[in-house]
Amino acid sequence: MRTRTPHNPVSHRFSFALALAALFTLSFAAIPTPCQSPPAPTQKQTGIIFDVSSVKPARNNDTPGFIRRLDIGTVSVASMTVYDMIELFYYVKPYQLSGGPDWSKRERFDVVGKDSTIGTMGQPKGDALAAAVKAGDEQMRQLLKDRFQLELRHEVRALPTLMLLADKKKKFSQVPCSSTYRLQHGVVKGAIHIASLTSLLQVEYGMPVSDGTGLDGCYYIDTEWTNDPNNDSLPSIATSLHDLGFGIKRVTSDVDVLIIAHLERPQPD
Repeated sequence: MRTRTPHNPVSHRFSFALALAALFTLSFAAIPTPCQSPPAPTQKQTGIIFDVSSVKPARNNDTPGFIRRLDIGTVSVASMTVYDMIELFYYVKPYQLSGGPDWSKRERFDVVGKDSTIGTMGQPKGDALAAAVKAGDEQMRQLLKDRFQLELRHEVRALPTLMLLADKKKKFSQVPCSSTYRLQHGVVKGAIHIASLTSLLQVEYGMPVSDGTGLDGCYYIDTEWTNDPNNDSLPSIATSLHDLGFGIKRVTSDVDVLIIAHLERPQPD
């Protein structure tokens, strides 16, 4: 374990909704827009560090990575690559990250950061939970800089992207928005905003998907699809969207990406 002089954590303007004492989960409805800017990597970090940190090679390099928030002020990352951690704590998608040595995508690490100045505060809720997650993410960003000598820079690149379009001949009828719906891999059912659909498609396609439908408000969508070409029981994404009156067009868009300018293997504890 490495120790540092305690500092008081401060919050940052970016949030990342993770539950304490649970595995990291991602809500499709809360996926950031494709061109959302990550936290500025060059901004000076002041007083946002763990006073105790541990970085070790993962015991099993083949184990999928996960994150646990054991208590307020303690973040534990298991079996994650540096790429995984940058995507997680800088809130970027794989296509928004570039550069770095080959090992940064292959070698996995177990990382623990603890801010003992916070102490036990019980289970926070609402704004208190969001503030605790924000502070922990900010501290993990600083840990990556301290222990991995991580240096990042912003760059805007013209990348292949997709645009969701609506059939002009089809009549789309707005419905009241609902807080109850299914929006997950291969399944959409309920009254949702088109932005929620594009967010899901962004995950399914693994690249940015913008909304070019011009449709405002909510629409009831009930469909399923599969990405498995050997599964004949469900249609493909393209077929499912076509049946709903949508189409996908390939375009080129400016996307804000992070470039790994410098990275070093950490000294294990």
